[in-house]
Amino acid sequence: MTGPAAPEGVPPWLRSLLRTMHENIRSAVREDLGAKEKSFLAGEARSGAGDVSFQIDVRPEEIVEQAFDTVPEAVMVVCEGLGQRVFPARAAKSEAAWWVIIDPLDGSREIAYGKRSAWVLSGIAPAGPAPTLADIVWAIQTEVPVLSQQNGVVITAGRERAAVLESCDLTTGVTARTAQGLHPSAATTVRGGYAVFTDYFAGSHALTARVADLVFDYALGPVKPGEALAFNDQYLSTAGCLYLIASGTYRFCADLRPVIGQLAARSGRNVGLCAHPYDLCTYLIAQQAGALITDPAGAPLSYPLATDVDCGWVGYANQDIKNEMETPLHAVLAAGGCPGRGER
Repeated sequence: MTGPAAPEGVPPWLRSLLRTMHENIRSAVREDLGAKEKSFLAGEARSGAGDVSFQIDVRPEEIVEQAFDTVPEAVMVVCEGLGQRVFPARAAKSEAAWWVIIDPLDGSREIAYGKRSAWVLSGIAPAGPAPTLADIVWAIQTEVPVLSQQNGVVITAGRERAAVLESCDLTTGVTARTAQGLHPSAATTVRGGYAVFTDYFAGSHALTARVADLVFDYALGPVKPGEALAFNDQYLSTAGCLYLIASGTYRFCADLRPVIGQLAARSGRNVGLCAHPYDLCTYLIAQQAGALITDPAGAPLSYPLATDVDCGWVGYANQDIKNEMETPLHAVLAAGGCPGRGER
């Protein structure tokens, strides 16, 4: 190891490797966006570790492998599409001092169709018998914008340091720290703002909507005729949602898919694809920016660093929003999402 370690103990070479890897993935994806048809990029390439890999995911996964092939010290890598591997190839798991959990491209469906940004995600945790998201000490999240956008953000945070927001001019490659920083909304209510229950895929729309409406009824009272009580959005990227909470757009976001799946199973239905730990591996950034991130039961995120674990999460912009929404949410879920049982 060369150079001083960061306050979290992470060696500089590992942080530098991840930053460069993120930049290379961003460049490769934007190159593909300009050269290949949407229908091709959105086509399935294979079923990998954790999720389906689309054609747009292929190069990012290859870049991850290339980045770690020649690391100077053993590292355990947990990566969507690749699974769990020790790098370099001949190293033993017991030699790894660090685990790195990676999503090479979160939001593949969004970027493949040119809708909005995808994100490259990495989180670092010290090695242990069974590291979890709670053990992550440093994270980096890099925006991969649509082609019409010429600037993208890069965000980092450590367990002992605030989130740092940088803007990269993709035409020049110049990256500079932004003056405004990263700040969640200071609003004291979700009324009149974005309050989102993620509902991405077919199969559980009705049940998710029922839970959401009951929570809003409990927290804010019934909607009045002509009133826009709170706004919905569906950003098909967990990291994108976390960024929107951390940067002040969303005031509340709940991804309850594992819980909704349990409720749906009572009537013989399936919820389908859920988030996984690699989707949440940069939650530390939102947390260090000041947002409050929990699991659906209100506990800190502690999912294992793996590719096959279904995850739920809830994000609150601040304590006032948490005070407003958490009790109604838990009451409705405890009642099984049944109409009338979660109402005040």
